[in-house]
Amino acid sequence: MREARKDVNSATDFSSKNFLRSIQRLEPEALDALHDAFFPKLYRYALYSLGERLAGQEIASEVFLKLVGRLRQGIKMRNLPGWLFAAAAEQVQARILAALPGPPSEMSAELGKYGPLFRRSLHTLAPEQQHFLALRFSQEAALEEIAGWLGSQERELHSLQLQSLNMLLGALGGKPIIPSEEPMERALQVCLQNLGSGSRLDEISASYPKWSQELHALLEAAHFSQYPGGIDPRQKTQPLAGMEDLQEAQDRSKAEFLQAAQVRIARPQPGRTGKWLVISMVVVLLLAMCGAGMAALSANSVPGNALYGVQRGFEELRLALTRYPSARLEVELFYDQRRLDEVEELLEKGWTGAVVFGGVLEQNQGDRWQVGGVPVSVSPETEILGSIQPGYSVTVQGEITPERTVQAERLQMREIQMQGKIQSLSEANLVIDGVQVILTPETIWQGQAEAGSRVIVYLLLPENMPPQARLVEVLE
Repeated sequence: MREARKDVNSATDFSSKNFLRSIQRLEPEALDALHDAFFPKLYRYALYSLGERLAGQEIASEVFLKLVGRLRQGIKMRNLPGWLFAAAAEQVQARILAALPGPPSEMSAELGKYGPLFRRSLHTLAPEQQHFLALRFSQEAALEEIAGWLGSQERELHSLQLQSLNMLLGALGGKPIIPSEEPMERALQVCLQNLGSGSRLDEISASYPKWSQELHALLEAAHFSQYPGGIDPRQKTQPLAGMEDLQEAQDRSKAEFLQAAQVRIARPQPGRTGKWLVISMVVVLLLAMCGAGMAALSANSVPGNALYGVQRGFEELRLALTRYPSARLEVELFYDQRRLDEVEELLEKGWTGAVVFGGVLEQNQGDRWQVGGVPVSVSPETEILGSIQPGYSVTVQGEITPERTVQAERLQMREIQMQGKIQSLSEANLVIDGVQVILTPETIWQGQAEAGSRVIVYLLLPENMPPQARLVEVLE
């Protein structure tokens, strides 16, 4: 029975509209197939990054429970595999931050001499490089498939692949190479495809005499990545004394996942105490007396409807009452998706009018852009505020035209404000009340921050990655 199910999964297109529609509806058969296919992948991803089997099982299980929460909020999944791996990456990074500085991993003795060395080196890389290497070397997937998970073109990953392996080479104590030409990126990809053929590294790199020395060094880093500490993360089962078999963990996770999809009990968010608890109780009472019916009537309104203003008013109220950072971020993203759905509905019906919405900038060539799947026209009169980056969420203010496009009046990067306390801080990341935030060299700091500091962070939203800090303002 299980083997037949695997055959079905191998033929399933997890990005097809029909499958995504079934997932949005929480249909058990689709959820079952998704879990069968991706639990082992997420486990291998986390095992590669952390080297701890129990942590891999926990992360894979938690990703699916988090997925249920997003689906119940009505958030659409346009790139389901990409979201699953991004959610796993977020949890991996949170565990890395929580463990540093600290004692060696409890798995160190089992992994031997090189496991801890590899992961200490891996964890010094930028999160996007760690993410790529984990996908590249923990999955039995072609680079083309990985590009689909990341929402990128395969040729773009050739450069990321070379950069990531080069940084890993330096972190492992080797001498990083100086990339010379773009063809070296393609040569590296060919060499990596031959890495598992049984040929020696010098034989593989000798195919390209011009860069043989550089390619040999990168192949050494890649070979080290394939079997970090003697563990091949691509193996489905990894027996360990005192720990249950992976299949048992997968079966238990699936049962919890399917049960959560049927009944998801909402838990109160921490932080809603004191005056906010009082305000929440008063508002709930008022809604029960006179506003709940209006809220229900306006829930499916779109711009131009008489009750649309009521819907937006209730949205603002919910945001005002949501104080905990992780919960507020979820609400913000949910409303972003609602705005995008509204625009798609208006375009489908051929309506015209003013709209404001956000989505990932997928294309910005010439005067024809694409934001979250919506065609956007840009003219010389369009006001573009700041630097607009593809792959990030942007806000569009404009007018739907009879040609079923949005004529943009203003474009700017989508930015969310978050306030909270720093739980942990490193050069590449910080965690604010449970939310991981990426730091970059471009992040602006106002004040001196440390663990325990209260801050306001202005977040940019890269696709399939944790939010990225543009500005960190230290309050105390």
